[in-house]
Amino acid sequence: MDLCIYNDSSRRVRVTWDGDKAPIDAPTRTGGICKMNSVSGGKDVSGILEYETAPNSNSWTRWVFTATNPWLGAPEATVYFPTPQGDKGICDVFDVLDERNMQDGSMRANMKRYGDWSYAKEMELTISDGDGTVSGVMLVDCQYR
Repeated sequence: MDLCIYNDSSRRVRVTWDGDKAPIDAPTRTGGICKMNSVSGGKDVSGILEYETAPNSNSWTRWVFTATNPWLGAPEATVYFPTPQGDKGICDVFDVLDERNMQDGSMRANMKRYGDWSYAKEMELTISDGDGTVSGVMLVDCQYR
């Protein structure tokens, strides 16, 4: 599974891939940061995405993301954030060119799957400025996390 994260927002965004010790800044509107992994069992690619809550505040809001390419079936992906009622966001199986969106009020996430290449299936997570609304599904029964 190959997952690329793009920061199309006006805020600072950083990513900590599972297994890494420190976050990596996601450049604003200039390109993405990608990770490729193929593991047996567990999630192929996962980690924490954080965005600066307010400019120069050094206060960060956290999202969790995962992407998996199972041996049988379509790729699965999640991106979610905590709410008082439970986690909310995207949790689904993705066919080629499928995309899902969510917002936490301040920021918007768009997860999209592109076509297969070689043995991997590519996913893209794009972060952009939100419009103040909150959207996404409650992940009570999400089996892909």
